[in-house]
Amino acid sequence: MFLHTAANGHLALEFDDSPEELWEAALERLKAEAFRETGESVLGPGQSIFPSYVRWSILLMSGWDEWSGNYLLATCEDGDAFLEKLHATLTG
Repeated sequence: MFLHTAANGHLALEFDDSPEELWEAALERLKAEAFRETGESVLGPGQSIFPSYVRWSILLMSGWDEWSGNYLLATCEDGDAFLEKLHATLTG
């Protein structure tokens, strides 16, 4: 699992070959932090888009692809700050 700046200029938390339990822990943390799911999953060969997670002004996109594994992608500075906090919690 690692955190980096994505092409949109915001942070992405990629779970690459991390255990599935780590991804599940991240999703549980989103629920505990009052995020709600929005949207539908779109499955495709080599990549999938999962529902996004929204809380107040924060939108985190989620999905899976062959290179990154499962991922969360921030779309704003508040989302960047949340992903930094989530990363620290999961790796701490």
